[in-house]
Amino acid sequence: MIDHQKITSEIYSLTGIRAAAALWVVAFHLQARFDEAYPSLGRLIGPIVSHGYLGVDLFFILSGFVIHYNYADRLSKFSFPAYLEFLWLRLARLWPVHGVVLGLFALLLWVQHLTGKSSGKPELYTALDFVKNLFLVHGWSIPLRGSWNVAAWSISCEWLAYIFFPLLIISRSPVARPIRALVVAAAGLFGTALACQCLRADGGIIYGVVRIAGEFIAGCGLCHIFCSGVARNLPWRQIVPVTIIAVLVSTHFVLPALGLVSYWSVPLLGVMVLGLAHQQCMVSRWCSCKAMLFGGYISYSIYMVHELCLIVLKNAPLHISKGFALVVDMAAIITVSILMYYLVEEPCRKAMRRIYPWHKLRRVPGV
Repeated sequence: MIDHQKITSEIYSLTGIRAAAALWVVAFHLQARFDEAYPSLGRLIGPIVSHGYLGVDLFFILSGFVIHYNYADRLSKFSFPAYLEFLWLRLARLWPVHGVVLGLFALLLWVQHLTGKSSGKPELYTALDFVKNLFLVHGWSIPLRGSWNVAAWSISCEWLAYIFFPLLIISRSPVARPIRALVVAAAGLFGTALACQCLRADGGIIYGVVRIAGEFIAGCGLCHIFCSGVARNLPWRQIVPVTIIAVLVSTHFVLPALGLVSYWSVPLLGVMVLGLAHQQCMVSRWCSCKAMLFGGYISYSIYMVHELCLIVLKNAPLHISKGFALVVDMAAIITVSILMYYLVEEPCRKAMRRIYPWHKLRRVPGV
């Protein structure tokens, strides 16, 4: 077993891949604008961006992996103070950006009301849904219905996973012998795909709880396999690139032809995460470069602000070409994300960690 005290506290390749996952989701939401602005190029990259919603599933697997990596040992012996501390630290990571963006949506709705403009989808912006969003419980239902900052449905699901994570560790399901961890990971990944196939879920958010349940648990199992060292000698230099290509090809060409939903590529995403964690391949080195690491650090802000930015820009009186509008969209999303990271995410996270009464000062990598 790898000694966590002797290894780096951050797996850089898994930080960097978060940037790719966030931009994959953004590209999915920009696909229509891209097709209008650059039709030929849009058709070329269509197979990549048309399934960008899988970036959220990649986030779920990564979340289970990194949360297990950082907290499994600390929570292996349950205590209520430790449980509360864990939840507070995770809340400090999630809530500040979520709360600010939720407030900005409310401000935008108020401005639209004052100017006599319609929000377009008033059913998204009810008072009850605002309260549910405020407490991060709006994504706990099946079927799940988007509201306010629709992207935050996955953050609500993450919060639900964090609440149950210590119980998962106590059960020792993903932290026993590596072979058992492999069974847990495979059951989580293939179970998610099978459930989504039975539910005919393909790209929607209504079964978000189903996706987080299997993928978060799978991430925990994959982390235990990584920490055990049993997969260290596999040919990850070849496996990771082949897996990435397989995800892109299968989701657009193979799975639809077989009548299967795109979530059957989720097991491949799990293999990719495990391979990247070993940091042996060219993709891992690319994900560990400074630009990708910075993108990974601001990836949460990118994900959380992108829909707000797109709504504001869509309604802004900008008289520019469609091609340049796409550039403006991306520039605005990145700029607002950087501001959100430095002005809200990091300062509030550190402040919330400092005020917690039981917190011991120690470095906890961001997830």
